[in-house]
This record gives sequence, C-alpha cells and structure tokens, in this order.
Amino acid sequence: MHLFYSKDFSRTNPLLDEKESHHAINVLRLQKNDTVSVSNGKGKIFIGNLEEVNKKGCSITIQDEKPLVENSAKGFHLTVSPTKSIDRMEWMVEKCTELGIESITFLKSRYSERKEINLLKLEAIAVSAMKQSQRSYLPMLINMMPFLDFVKTKDDTTQYFIACQYQSLEPTDWTKQLPLSINNCIMIGPEGGFSEEEIILALQNKIQPIALGKQRLRTETAAITACHLMNIFNT
Repeated sequence: MHLFYSKDFSRTNPLLDEKESHHAINVLRLQKNDTVSVSNGKGKIFIGNLEEVNKKGCSITIQDEKPLVENSAKGFHLTVSPTKSIDRMEWMVEKCTELGIESITFLKSRYSERKEINLLKLEAIAVSAMKQSQRSYLPMLINMMPFLDFVKTKDDTTQYFIACQYQSLEPTDWTKQLPLSINNCIMIGPEGGFSEEEIILALQNKIQPIALGKQRLRTETAAITACHLMNIFNT
C-alpha cells in the first residue's frame, strides 16, 4: 500500500496536497477506489480509498486510522555544521530520518564551509525518507543558527553533548550515562571540527564533550553515527 504525506490531512480535511496528488495520479497511476494510506507526520496514519482523483488535490474516503503512537525518536536532537557539498547534507537528512530523529538544527560555526541551506529541499528529502521507511513522524529541520546563539538558548530539559575527537569519554561510556527521562542533543562540527573557542564556550555552558569513536569521521558520518547510537540506546 502506498504511503503519502500531507501535513494538514485529517478527517475534516481528507485531501492530499497538490504535490502528492500529482505523484499519485501521474507517477503511480492510481485510480478511483484504490486504497492508500496517508500520514500527517505527527504520528497518525489514515487508510482509505481515493474518492476524487484530481491532480490539484485528491480526496480520500477514510476507512480506518491508526491512533497516535509514541514517537520512537522523541528526545533525539542533532545540531550539525553543514558541509560545503550539499549532497552530503541531503544524504545525512535522508538517513537520519530513516533511523529516527526528532529534530536537526543546522549550525554556523567558525569553520563552517556553508553559510546557507535550502531548507525546503531538505524537508522534501525528509518527507520522502519518512514515507519510504514507513514512519509516521516527520523530523523538524531548523534553519542555520550561529553557534553562540544556539548555546545561549539551550534549555534545562535537554542534556547536551559536543562531539570532539580524542575525548576520553567513548560511546560505551557516555551512552550509559544518558538518562532515559531526558532529551539529548549531540552537536556535530564541520570538517575542521569546532574551534577551540567554541569548545571552551560549550564546556563553560555545561555541554559534555564526547567521542563517537577512535577514528576521525566526516561530518555527515558523525551525524548518522550519533543518531544510530541514540536509537540503540533507546531500544
């Protein structure tokens, strides 16, 4: 059964948006009465039949709905300094969505190679990955934010970690220390790593330095590794 995403979909608004309607009709060649499922990206999936086939907005007769389920990725947050190659960031967003992540914030750090991102394109990639992996939650993507601003706005309900090479606190150590009842955020630096000043600022703000392994990882690999570790820890 095909899974579609429409953020405003509900029993009172059982319509696919124009993009998903186009995909249903012109790409998948679906017809009236075909059975489909629709996620609103907030944990609920609706199952029904195509009633009105229109490329501007397909209407669906809802037959059943899966109740809201707990977000298995709730509490998993990443901050990432984008690489110069946007393809690598797109790949990272896709894989983190498949693994399960609640939010990704993009950081402007001292050694960042990219100052801007196309958030709409990254969101489209996340939607596609959510559908492909049959997830019912869409991660929140937060636009570029200066490192200093992010540190200043951190909240007391989240435990923060900053990935630094050659730290003594390896994954087998810090994953055991993560409280299950708290949100966790891992900060991933650019290719050149966070600057010494940024690390000092993080430590002054009670952000715990951690390592993701003994090897030096590329930015997108480090982000996916962190996401994977957090998912393993939560199971």
